[in-house]
Amino acid sequence: MFAYSADQIRAAEKALLAHEVADDEMMKLAAAAVADTALDMLRAQARRTPAHQETAKQVTGGQGMQASGTADVVVAVGPGGNGGDGLFAATHLLLAGYRVQAVPVATRADGSPKVHPTAWQAFCAAGGEQVSASELVASSQSPSPAQSPALIIDAIAGLSAGRGLDGELAEFFSAQRRAGTDVLAIDVPTGVYCDTGATAPETTAPETPSTDESTDQGAPTGEHRPGDSYVRATVTITFGAGRLAHAVAPACGKVVIADLRLPQGPRSFAEELAHQHCADINNAEHSSASTSSEQGTVEFFQVPTIATKAQASASGSAPDPEFQHGTVGVGSGPGNLEPQPAGDKYSSGVVGVCAGSAAYPGAGILSAAGAIAATPSMVRVIGPAELTRDVVRAHPEAVTHASVRTAGRVQALVVGPGRGTDISAALELEHALRGTQPLVLDADAITLLAASAQLRELLRDRASASPVLLTPHDGEFQRLADALSAPDQDGSANDATDRLRTTRNLAAQLNAWILRKGRITLIASPIGHVVSVNTGSSWAATPGSGDVLSGILGAFLAEWNAPAAVPKTKHNEAAQTDLADVFRRAVVVHSWAAQLAAQTEFGMAPTSASAIATAIPRALAYFSRQ
Repeated sequence: MFAYSADQIRAAEKALLAHEVADDEMMKLAAAAVADTALDMLRAQARRTPAHQETAKQVTGGQGMQASGTADVVVAVGPGGNGGDGLFAATHLLLAGYRVQAVPVATRADGSPKVHPTAWQAFCAAGGEQVSASELVASSQSPSPAQSPALIIDAIAGLSAGRGLDGELAEFFSAQRRAGTDVLAIDVPTGVYCDTGATAPETTAPETPSTDESTDQGAPTGEHRPGDSYVRATVTITFGAGRLAHAVAPACGKVVIADLRLPQGPRSFAEELAHQHCADINNAEHSSASTSSEQGTVEFFQVPTIATKAQASASGSAPDPEFQHGTVGVGSGPGNLEPQPAGDKYSSGVVGVCAGSAAYPGAGILSAAGAIAATPSMVRVIGPAELTRDVVRAHPEAVTHASVRTAGRVQALVVGPGRGTDISAALELEHALRGTQPLVLDADAITLLAASAQLRELLRDRASASPVLLTPHDGEFQRLADALSAPDQDGSANDATDRLRTTRNLAAQLNAWILRKGRITLIASPIGHVVSVNTGSSWAATPGSGDVLSGILGAFLAEWNAPAAVPKTKHNEAAQTDLADVFRRAVVVHSWAAQLAAQTEFGMAPTSASAIATAIPRALAYFSRQ
């Protein structure tokens, strides 16, 4: 699914609003979708939480979930259309039997709430209650979970949500985040910039006198913690298609897409966005300003959670709600995993692994483990005998070679994990860059590139003939970006908070693919196309996990480059989408392998890179069934 900028969203909205025949027609459609998603989240809570099961009478026609005095749902309401969406949605929840409180974030000179008037009237007429931010803060000081709402709806700003939280509202959201309260954001969470995913800077907190009585394990009123300036949503509901922030900001949580269509309109929201996107591409193709129909596009995917063993055995319920509106999926799977009847150990592409060193021998073992688990074909492990001996002990399937020069033919080569940055590692990387096989460059190979303008020039020159993928985490990415000085780098685009732009720029500057690792992994092509994969969990954040990912990427890239699998034109521009799919699938498999490795019969627990590698076949099988 494509993600769009705020300007593109507003242009599509304007086209749709021109077909309204009644006031607030589009807003009410959006609000109904918000209410649907809120109900999905509330019902999921009732299914998985015993306390909620006892009190969630509204599921069968009762009057509410929470104890007397506390609302089921709190809606933070801004003065614009996003606030109107939230209020109309709150009206649906009131009519469904929930108790809902609204806290307007802006007031007029006379002290009255500054809100969408028609939506406010409907909310009050349905029995909604107004509450102040100070009252919410006071109630959030209670240590009892029963005093927390079941759900908060962030309806403050939407596309204009870059201005962050402050004051008592920030305190309330901070307290509820610590309490684990679910948050549903409309369009974009407050404090997250729509076009960059950057979060609002922290405001300076007023000094609070310290007394023995006020000192406890929690944060006292008025104290700001990192992240208090923005909302971290459990779920973000949006309309038509994603926004750029959804492709880069973990604060958006799971993204739900509701398409909206006016009965009298010629197109739905999604269709209007696609129509305008096609028009933009056609205009660009006839303009000297662009050389590719893919330039500047952003696609995003999100990896759903696999039900844990404990959840599956408890009640059969999924860990996440089943949403009435669509969620962004993982895209196409790997297909049939069985080798072809006439296949052999070379048919799926041979991958070579230049990883590990005397200082970091485990990196070679883990990279080889990732590759071996991801392919039925041969894996060649390259290095001195004292290093490869340990790899073969762990993985007797591996075939060893002393150097890249003496290794047999490979369809892809992984270079860098734990390899070191000495002269022998630099010469090995230089030889790989002078070759023709596709490359995955990770870890120490990226450090060497950052240190050597000559190696970067080799990279630029050879990447047009055969793809090269760099796989930095944020620290490695920044070191490489900092090493690029004029004329390497466009200084005007060096805004570290704009992950989409900086990742795209680095790929263009190096004429290479960039896979920027993280909770949300960004994959940028040399021609400007970006694919975002929200891995949905952080279980892969463990030492050696990146080494395993490099092995998976190498195996998948070798399969893409296998002689029987791809046409001779595999390196031209038309094949860029195929490569993006290859890398996307590797990230998805790695994420699911991490989830599977973290599962125990009692629930999720920290895992290891070795366990992640072992789980790769199960992740592949699970992916092939989606």
